[in-house]
Amino acid sequence: MTAPLCVRRPGLRRIRGVVALALVGVVLAGCGSDDVSIESRDVSAADTTTCHELLEDLPDSLAGESRRAVQPHDALGAAWGDPALVLECGAAMPDSFNDFSQCSMVDDVQWYVPEDGLKDPSADITIWSLGYEPAIQVLVPAPYRTEADAVMGDLRTAINKHLELVHPCV
Repeated sequence: MTAPLCVRRPGLRRIRGVVALALVGVVLAGCGSDDVSIESRDVSAADTTTCHELLEDLPDSLAGESRRAVQPHDALGAAWGDPALVLECGAAMPDSFNDFSQCSMVDDVQWYVPEDGLKDPSADITIWSLGYEPAIQVLVPAPYRTEADAVMGDLRTAINKHLELVHPCV
C-alpha cells in the first residue's frame, strides 16, 4: 500500500480560516478611522476664516490630552483625548442661555456654563465662550470634569488672539 500524497489534518482548515479572518480584521481596522466627527455649521465667510485661524493656534494638548484628527478634515472644530474633548467654532448659544445667565470668568475669558451641567459631576458638560464672535462650544466629557478650568485656561491664548469680544460681562 502506498502512502497518500497529501496528509489531511482535521482542524487545519479551521485554523487557516481563523488566521484569515484575523488578517481581514487587521486590514479593516487599518481602514477604520479614529477621527472625531464634527458637525458642519452654517457660518458666514468671515466667521469661517476666523474659526480656521483659531483652530491653527489651538494647543497640541488640552487637559494633558493629545490632539486628534477630525472629520471632515476642514471641520470648524478640534478634538483631544479619548473620550474626546471637542471644540466647535461658530456655535450657537444653547436654549438655556438668556440675559440673566451667569458669566464665568476663567483666565480673562468669559464662559457660559449651564447650571444644569453643574448639577451632575459624573455627566458630560458643554461650555460656551460668552460674548465672543464667533462663539465656541467645548464638550468636556465626564472623566475630564475636574479639568474644566484647565481646559478653559488652555484655550485662553487662541480665544483672545482670534475672537472678538463684543459683549463683555457686566
